[in-house]
Amino acid sequence: KTKNNNVKFLNSTKTLVLDFKRVEKSKIIIYDLTGKIVYYYRFDNQKQIEIELLLIPKGFYIVDCLLQNGRINHKFIIE
Repeated sequence: KTKNNNVKFLNSTKTLVLDFKRVEKSKIIIYDLTGKIVYYYRFDNQKQIEIELLLIPKGFYIVDCLLQNGRINHKFIIE
């Protein structure tokens, strides 16, 4: 896990919020529990990203953030 980076899911607004310590090139991939990719985003030079997941069905998901200096995995539930 990469230090000083934060990933949280706000169920009230169905928003995934990612805060990164450094600005860098990265990829965000969200998988369901079967391994199917439900969201993919490549970004550059962003310290904070907010992803609205209103169209994704209820269930368990894993967000995988591939950063230049490491990787962050975070599990969350859409209710």
